[in-house]
Amino acid sequence: MKRFDPRIVLGLLLIMGGGLALAQSLGYLENASGYFWGGAFLLAGLAFLSLLFGGHWWSAFPGFTLAALGVLILLPEPLEELGGAIFLGGIALSFWYVYATDRIGRWWAIIPWRRANRACPAGARLILLR
Repeated sequence: MKRFDPRIVLGLLLIMGGGLALAQSLGYLENASGYFWGGAFLLAGLAFLSLLFGGHWWSAFPGFTLAALGVLILLPEPLEELGGAIFLGGIALSFWYVYATDRIGRWWAIIPWRRANRACPAGARLILLR
């Protein structure tokens, strides 16, 4: 019996995404590829975040980043201006999580976290004050 090959799943995802993009460009569907890829990135982020329970601290970086990217794709139009803040917030959250779980051993994670936390609220304030 053959083992499960994850490349088959990735290939099927690409074929489905391409089929949805084709149907959308021909006018049969509206924004279907956006929902598909947003959901795919969100599920990939959640898959990496599930590895956190196994003690793999490194999975916080792709997990929070892919989840933020999925949320960014699925944002409704009135909230699209907050997209950059959400994406940078997801990256900052990954650094915060890594630092908070082991402050002595992973002190290096505080350096980019502080930089991103300064940029993210400032951008959100500029958008909200318009």
